[in-house]
Amino acid sequence: MRARGGILGRNMMAALSISWFYGYTQLRRNILWSFHYALSPLAFFFFIYIYGGRLGAPYAIAGGLVMITLAASVSMETEAAFNRIVLKLQEVYVASPISPTAYVLGLAMANGLSAIPGMALMLSIAGLLADLTPRFFLAVFSSLPLIWLTFSSFGFLLST
Repeated sequence: MRARGGILGRNMMAALSISWFYGYTQLRRNILWSFHYALSPLAFFFFIYIYGGRLGAPYAIAGGLVMITLAASVSMETEAAFNRIVLKLQEVYVASPISPTAYVLGLAMANGLSAIPGMALMLSIAGLLADLTPRFFLAVFSSLPLIWLTFSSFGFLLST
């Protein structure tokens, strides 16, 4: 059991290191870089709010959060392909003792991390303009991790 815990701990540290390298360092350099995920959802929210008012706002918020999560997850396709084709960095990860799951999870966490500022902006606007219930938050935030994992996996699969 101890040896297995060591492998799991090493893979988790590898995934965290990869997500720090690809996600946190980009956010630290320029946090405005990550707000491009929120541009389309904000336009979507604007038009829904104009035509639907406060009754349509929760649907626009839910759709916007899903759009941000989906955009961040699908962008993993280009990032993994760029690492493999241009940088030849994936060969370094393959040759290292890092498991493929840790590599994929690290890239997925990095892309999820870059979506957080856009989500925070969307939720702050939602707090000002929409009446959201705890049931809304439960439904949306229980589905977002599933969307993130599913489409990050599809993105990596398509990049190979």
